[in-house]
Amino acid sequence: MNKEKHNSSRRWQLGLAALIGIFLLGTAASIFLAGRKVSRVVDTDYYDHGLHYSESLRHRDQTARQWSLTPTLAQGVLRVEVRARDGKPVTGGGMVFQPRSAAGTSSVQLPETAPGIYSVAAAWPAAGEHGNLHFTKGGATLDAQVVLFE
Repeated sequence: MNKEKHNSSRRWQLGLAALIGIFLLGTAASIFLAGRKVSRVVDTDYYDHGLHYSESLRHRDQTARQWSLTPTLAQGVLRVEVRARDGKPVTGGGMVFQPRSAAGTSSVQLPETAPGIYSVAAAWPAAGEHGNLHFTKGGATLDAQVVLFE
């Protein structure tokens, strides 16, 4: 019985030593990898990038697509032209104008009236109106803040 007790305690000691060894080996590997690889946290502007993360993503997506919005307001009609980098119209998308007026006007859909041209008659006092244009096509989006003048 004494030999059995001695073997059992020896197994526990070996198991505990193995666990400590695995822990120390994992810690050493983590320290080694941390010294070799650079984290995004060491970026000098990491805090600023975090604050403006959604804007950075939106800007990156819009730059990659190279689409442009050209809004005009003439005779009470809001007209927005959407073109690709090569000058071709971007068709088949959806355009929404969201005014930011005190009257609380809701969003206005702009149907496509010609290839790449989205327009609607302004049902609000349009001149001097601040708002956002939001264009979507598939999963891609393009946003622009505008002030309308006739």
